[in-house]
Amino acid sequence: MIRTFDNGNEPILNGSEPANLIHFNLVKLTTEGVSSYRLADFETAIVPLAGSCDVHVDGTKFACVGSRSSVWRLCFTPSRDASIWFL
Repeated sequence: MIRTFDNGNEPILNGSEPANLIHFNLVKLTTEGVSSYRLADFETAIVPLAGSCDVHVDGTKFACVGSRSSVWRLCFTPSRDASIWFL
């Protein structure tokens, strides 16, 4: 478990023991905030916890990634065969 703390936008896990294959960071941005990084030995997944952002990867733009109002927004599916929509 990772307890709540202000990581100052620095990596929480950075590819060292005991999780040498994982780089994990929590980045907090203001409305007009910008963050950039390059990870030579890791694949990347960007998961907005709330709001949305534009992501640029080697010249390719992915506009408006994310749509949750909050990390606590939950989705209930009444059956295994349910259609799911995120609005």
